[in-house]
Amino acid sequence: MDALKEKVLLIDDDSHLLRVMGDFLNMNGYQVETALNGEEGLAKVERIDPDLIIMDVKMPVMGGFEFLRRLPRTPGTRRYPVLVLTARTEMREFFDGSEIDGFMEKPCRGDDFITRVREIIEKQASVQTVVPRCMSVLLAESEEAVREELMSVFKDAGHRPIAICNGSRILEAAQAKKPHVIVMSARLSGMGPDLAAALLKAMASTRAIPILVYGDGNGGDDSRLMALREVDRYLPDMDCASILQNACSLSLRRSLSETD
Repeated sequence: MDALKEKVLLIDDDSHLLRVMGDFLNMNGYQVETALNGEEGLAKVERIDPDLIIMDVKMPVMGGFEFLRRLPRTPGTRRYPVLVLTARTEMREFFDGSEIDGFMEKPCRGDDFITRVREIIEKQASVQTVVPRCMSVLLAESEEAVREELMSVFKDAGHRPIAICNGSRILEAAQAKKPHVIVMSARLSGMGPDLAAALLKAMASTRAIPILVYGDGNGGDDSRLMALREVDRYLPDMDCASILQNACSLSLRRSLSETD
């Protein structure tokens, strides 16, 4: 898929309508993926990371309401904008006040449809600087229980954590995966966070990746790690919510600096 074009996921059990709408969206400059029900749609959401989801309500296997319920979210917002397009006009009232971005009745005029698609995508683009969407996180933690807990927190928030258990693997992983942010423990085995951060900032391919280091609450390394200019942010405690919030903040700061 062309990374420069906005991606639209169409979900409808009418295969003919999918072809017609897909061709129409392609003609108007959008990349299109299709799914015949909500279950197929969920599988494709994670793979293509769409800029807009257009869906019907009544579908076999998994309908629109269940799809919306299971759609991944980030804290305080839905990850993906959704336009409901259905012939069941009586369903409009069920979506009043719900977290969708638009409701249209089908059939509809082509120019009205494209106008609504553009409005939703442009609005979403304008708020992307508020909540980072689906960021990749390189998570370096030697203790399995802590690593699994942080993995779960980032996954539940709609992000893509990549876990490693040893500091000696962090350079290779950072170069290969190019994460939005690196999160590592102050007690990392194999290679300490101070040396890892210094090496990461010395390499051109990883220099721009923000680094967050968290402690265990004992305070033993606080002054040393806080003084390291290679560490973009140091948190003294292993608090999952704070780590998630600060990782999002660092990723956002990096995005804003790259667009200046």
